[in-house]
Amino acid sequence: MFLHAARQLGDEVTDIVQIGDRDHNDIKEDQGLGMKAVLFTAKRGVDSETTSADAICNRHADLPAIIDRLAGGG
Repeated sequence: MFLHAARQLGDEVTDIVQIGDRDHNDIKEDQGLGMKAVLFTAKRGVDSETTSADAICNRHADLPAIIDRLAGGG
């Protein structure tokens, strides 16, 4: 799905940041495609101690800054 979306947008899959709350399903699989991944722990923090995510986010309000940092903006 992400590969198709990236092609449709004319971007690389490595330009996509995935945000999810499960390390195995949302983080590891997408990192395997070359994407950046953010583990969102506001509702479910089970994987926060063992995640391979590029960042961990605890609050919705923090997402813009995290995405900007992962995109190389700061």
